[in-house]
Amino acid sequence: MRRLRDSLWIGPAAAALFAIAICIAAYVIGTRWDAEVIVSITENTLVTVLALFASSMLTVATFSLSAITGSAASVASSTTPRAAVHVITDARGRWALASFVAAFVYSIVGILSLVALQFGELGRLLLFVGLIVIVVLVLVAFIAWVDHVLKLGRQQHALDRLLRNALATITPDVAYAFGALAWDGVTPQDGVPVAHADVGRVVTIDTAALQRIADEHGVEVVVTVRPGDTVEPTTPVLYVVGEDRQRVADTCGDELACAIATDRQRTQDQDVRFNITLLAETADRALSPGVNDPGTAIVVLDLLLELFVEWARVRREAVGAAVRARRVRVPVLTAEELVRDAFGPIARDGAAVVEVGVRLQKVLAALRRLPDHELAEAATAMSRIALEFADRALVLPAQRAMLDTARSM
Repeated sequence: MRRLRDSLWIGPAAAALFAIAICIAAYVIGTRWDAEVIVSITENTLVTVLALFASSMLTVATFSLSAITGSAASVASSTTPRAAVHVITDARGRWALASFVAAFVYSIVGILSLVALQFGELGRLLLFVGLIVIVVLVLVAFIAWVDHVLKLGRQQHALDRLLRNALATITPDVAYAFGALAWDGVTPQDGVPVAHADVGRVVTIDTAALQRIADEHGVEVVVTVRPGDTVEPTTPVLYVVGEDRQRVADTCGDELACAIATDRQRTQDQDVRFNITLLAETADRALSPGVNDPGTAIVVLDLLLELFVEWARVRREAVGAAVRARRVRVPVLTAEELVRDAFGPIARDGAAVVEVGVRLQKVLAALRRLPDHELAEAATAMSRIALEFADRALVLPAQRAMLDTARSM
């Protein structure tokens, strides 16, 4: 379902089927009911209008597709190549393309139907009414698309999209243990390991399915991976614990492993670290000597601060939430991992830019002031690392003093 949702072809295909269904309905109604109509639409007139509409929609659809691909290339070059998928899966772009393709298919099918079949006056009128409905949809989609396409390839729009996706990912389940108990990281000595047959990245964890299997067989399941982790056949993704653990692992091992879905690439659905990494990579690219755009890095730091404030708030709520899968344990995402993913590349590659270093220290100081002890410790450690990088990169003592002042704020 996720792949279908993100596919660019599914919308135009569904719209084309809708257009064909309208033509079929017009033919069936027109041939079965011989009713008098007030407005008479001749066959030649309708064919002429449909032909004009078909040629126009083909041009517009081609333009829309080229605009989407061009915007994706622009976003990939200004942020990170992995952010281009957000342009391809943009809802407005898919809706506009689907409406244009629907109009084109409706016109072509209508012309062929009028040439090969006898619609009757009522059928031609219904076909014309369907054309009016599709024209209205196309106009609405085109107006919205023109306004949206001007922003689609811009870097700020891409950054806002990355931030929205990251904020949407931060749910109580993802921020803590997916409704299960938290795993302390200690491998169970009496547990039977279950590995995944595929090689790839974890994209989702279905704790409800794991809980159902564990309830049926009276065992416990200890998951050792989170979304974003790499899996391969030699490393266990979970352990089965309980008296009947060996039999359950032998008979239900594949079913248990399938509850941990994998893919060749990381996705944004449950992978908070991936969304944070996309923002950090954008800042890191901006700090490269070929780009030399510290302003973008500073903008990303502000976005990361907003993201961590939301993550800390949601995690506080998730810790006290009711546990739905009491026979399942899942590792908890630590603040140290998130802080390292978010600020490590910026601290390393922005060490020689004092403006970036000052803003980084201010953001880390703000994280230390949040009511989250683990996050404060991780921010303190990253602040020390950033200062060590800066001490080796900065030349003037006055610049080092600016970082010390920002760190103490």
